Amino acid sequence: MLDQIVIQTAKQTNLIQLAGQYTKLSRASGTKEWMGPCPKCGGSDRFHVKAGGFFCRVCKTLESNKGIWYDAIDFVAWLSGANFMQAVAQLTGQVA
Repeated sequence: MLDQIVIQTAKQTNLIQLAGQYTKLSRASGTKEWMGPCPKCGGSDRFHVKAGGFFCRVCKTLESNKGIWYDAIDFVAWLSGANFMQAVAQLTGQVA
């Protein structure tokens, strides 16, 4: 089992850098938020990301997560189909 330090390390992955590997991002009106096409469902500006979280206005909405931005572990699991432990391992290089 992965310990909490490894899980926290995975959660602290910079999502702007990570998501930028999968879609073209542009700054959302001078904020710390970026936007672009969703790497899963497309569109032009429905994917929003900041260093610590992301959402897609169509396929991974804030409403579906009770208003909380999804973290890096959620991003890897959502995009690749990995489970929680696999996503943590992909982000950190640590295996259970």
